[in-house]
Amino acid sequence: MADWGLLVENYYKNHRRWNSTRIDKLILEVLGEVDSLAEASVQGLSLAVLTKYDWRRKLFIDKVKNKLPFQDKKGGEVIIPEKGNEEALKIIANSSTEEILALKKIILTTADGRTIQTGTLAKTQEFVTQTGADGEKIKNPNRGELAEAWMALAVTKRFLNLPSTAKVDKDGAVIEPAKGMVKPDEVIEFLESGQVKRVEGENATIRFSGKAGLDTINMEVGLRGYSMDGLLDPQTGKVGEFALKDQKSVAYLKASCEYANSEVVKWAIGVAQNGSGEKDPSKAMGWFINRFENTINIRGVGTAAQSLTKVDMEMTCQGEGCPETMVKGGVGAAGKQLARLSLKAGEVAHFGGGAATSVEKSIGIMESVFAGGQSVPEAQAWAKKHIEADTFSLEKFKANKEGMKKIRAEALNNLVEIYGSFVKKKMSSLGTVEGDAKFLEDMIEGLLQHSVKGKDSGVEGGPDFSQEAGVILVQTTDQGDFYTLDFNMLPGVLGDGADFEAELIPTGGGVNYLTIYQSKTETETGEKKELPAPTSLKAPNILFWIRTLARTGAEILRLEKGALMKKVIGVKKSQKLVYRDGKVVPVPDENK
Repeated sequence: MADWGLLVENYYKNHRRWNSTRIDKLILEVLGEVDSLAEASVQGLSLAVLTKYDWRRKLFIDKVKNKLPFQDKKGGEVIIPEKGNEEALKIIANSSTEEILALKKIILTTADGRTIQTGTLAKTQEFVTQTGADGEKIKNPNRGELAEAWMALAVTKRFLNLPSTAKVDKDGAVIEPAKGMVKPDEVIEFLESGQVKRVEGENATIRFSGKAGLDTINMEVGLRGYSMDGLLDPQTGKVGEFALKDQKSVAYLKASCEYANSEVVKWAIGVAQNGSGEKDPSKAMGWFINRFENTINIRGVGTAAQSLTKVDMEMTCQGEGCPETMVKGGVGAAGKQLARLSLKAGEVAHFGGGAATSVEKSIGIMESVFAGGQSVPEAQAWAKKHIEADTFSLEKFKANKEGMKKIRAEALNNLVEIYGSFVKKKMSSLGTVEGDAKFLEDMIEGLLQHSVKGKDSGVEGGPDFSQEAGVILVQTTDQGDFYTLDFNMLPGVLGDGADFEAELIPTGGGVNYLTIYQSKTETETGEKKELPAPTSLKAPNILFWIRTLARTGAEILRLEKGALMKKVIGVKKSQKLVYRDGKVVPVPDENK
């Protein structure tokens, strides 16, 4: 790569702050890095792309060994011989993703003597879809489902580790650390030990039942078949290659251990807040140290009731002496609720929304948070226009997919814009004589319904999740950590006296983001300080926004978290604790 190319790669691409895809391509063309804009539009086999999945690495190496041609980004064929590329192939085969990415580039020599980088080669269809020996498409596990399984397994193993206690000397110094803390390799060993049974059914399920001291720990998690195959190979009984090596899956396992070590165990050893708000261990005795035989159930709720509840995993306690909590709900759940968790994995910002595949559904989603907007003339005109034009017609979509995708996206972005004007007026009038307090109440209720509140099926004898309480969101991150959000705090955040307003932020591609942001904050002296209206989605004072996600034939209006959300409803992490010699003690880092 020329020096100019290095400048583009290392500075320009990393530091530009505007949406300028075509200008990017033009600059690359002028610099001679690509021959045309068409070439620039072809995705290459960058190191990040090549190492994302192990099967891609294997495919790459197999093509080299079998002298099969690659396609370059210009559309030509490239042969990469094995001879002369031994070191590069060794790196691709044996190095970790982090090690490869740290190299920045891998140089290859072509059969005609040229030197190229992997990114010169096109990401052709064979590198998009993995196929088996029979030519059938292989579907990778859903990472969100893997994250749920990792969480249940980590929590279970943490509970099984509870009976272990550290050895201390006469001065209380730790001689031998407690086993209590759970680590990722322990979870993997546990899953492969044979104690966790895989059971086939409508969904594949993993189950466990075992003793932790006097108590029984039960676990059950159901996943779709292809996700379970990625977690636990039915033939070998070993953790699947994807779950074990996929960078994000590995991060979610680590994050689940972090959560299990710092949060869940507090119910076991008696330091959790009980139903009356007491934090005194003597008044909130944990089930592990209460001398009763309790049964702890850890259950993945699965996909069956996801339209009625936001809960992905529940934990309950059966028997005498189970701790009192403020958590309620569940259908057919045995015992007292310890925790009801909504689980998210990765950097996803969304916490609610729904399918915007008709005029009625689109307006319904907007109304669920911003009630009353449908009555404004602009919204009524929008509805009339798109009903008459049959914008969301399935037949029209089938006849012209790309054209209708564009039309639908424009329609939904226009709807967000219309509601933006309505909401802005409503929010700016709050706290005045003309202000509508019910608008804010409805908005809070809508946010809770989208994030944590359950619903009644409305069917006689059917499931009813409407009385759930204390549901919290736990998000495991791509960095192997987690954070917890308690949406039940929103009424206090957005309640009377809170200073919030609305702003419409248009972005590249015509997408409109309707944001709710904090307009004033209180200084140390108690004075009100004005905060600027956001001009970027990265603004620190945005609570949330709603926007269009224009999926082909499955458009969505999505609610997403802003930077302020974590600050105002984030739950402080608990201290890591173990039970040692009859006492609850914090665990120093070196004794994890």
